[in-house]
Amino acid sequence: AMPGDVPPVGRRGGRLRAVPTRSDAIRSGLRMDLAETAFKDDVWVANNVLSKYTVLEYFSRSPFYTPPARNEEYIIVEEQEPHLFVIRKQFRDPNGGPPAHVAFYYVLDQVI
Repeated sequence: AMPGDVPPVGRRGGRLRAVPTRSDAIRSGLRMDLAETAFKDDVWVANNVLSKYTVLEYFSRSPFYTPPARNEEYIIVEEQEPHLFVIRKQFRDPNGGPPAHVAFYYVLDQVI
């Protein structure tokens, strides 16, 4: 099997479970309760180094990630390599005003 063929694993209530991507959930009509979801992709972590240069790529594999719409972006706002990264989703004001914070996510010891 190819590395991408193995589903990522999440923790909920102390049990490991496969975590569908958000697009898979939308296609199947599944409502994802992301407030109680943790995500870790063991295959990705085994083949890559998590750093400030790769954490957004890693985050994009999680169910928390949605492709940014116009004027939205994900940025790293805090980093304590290799253990902690804080990611902010923000909406950039097209008129040059300050960005609006949409959501914050953290990656702690490879778990989002």
